[in-house]
This record gives sequence, structure tokens and C-alpha cells, in this order.
Amino acid sequence: MPEAIALSRRTLLKASVLSGGGLALSAAIPMVARAAAVTGEAQGTLNAFVTIAADNTITIVGKNPEIGQGIKTMLPMLIADEMDADWDQVKIVQGDTDAAKYGPQLAGGSFATPMNWFPMRQVG
Repeated sequence: MPEAIALSRRTLLKASVLSGGGLALSAAIPMVARAAAVTGEAQGTLNAFVTIAADNTITIVGKNPEIGQGIKTMLPMLIADEMDADWDQVKIVQGDTDAAKYGPQLAGGSFATPMNWFPMRQVG
């Protein structure tokens, strides 16, 4: 008869949270990547998140709602960093709630950074 695995309640809970988080990320990343591929009609609009004006001002959309965690700055900073943009020329605007355009827009549970870190770097 096989030996029983000694598994504490805490270890089981940690494993459940990690696997659930991984599952959530694996579902969200493709949606955000698809949203990044959406292109605008205006001249200088690179995708749903980035527009470059004639004066080299870069407007970046902060897609997640800002509730005091700094996400409205952090996500556009990832994009600007990948573009090697001069932060003095970056303007941030709050995105609307169009999930088809921007993907999931969660504000709670510290999901915004891990769900968007890689996709936002790809946007830039």
C-alpha cells in the first residue's frame, strides 16, 4: 500500500492559491495581448494603448481603475520603458471600460500588476 503524503492545511492552501492564480493569469494574458493588437484609426495611434502626436508627445492609456495603488502610473510606465520613451513627453489618460479593447480591468486583490506586467511590456 502506498504511503500517505503528509500535507498540512497551510501547504494545501498555498498550493491551491498558487495554482488558481496561475490559472487566472493564463486566461487573462491572451486577452490583454489581443487588446494590445487593436489599432486605432487616428494617425500616430500604434495600438489601443499608445498614440504618438506630431510633437512626439506619447499618450498612453492606463487601463485599470486607479484606487490608490498607483496602477494608473505603473502600467503606462512599463509601456514607456519598453519604448525607451522620455517620461517628460509621456501623457497618461484613464482608459474606458471597454473589455474588448483593453482586456480585463481588475482593481482588487493586487491582480493588476501580475496580470498586466508581461502584456504591457509587449505593448511597448
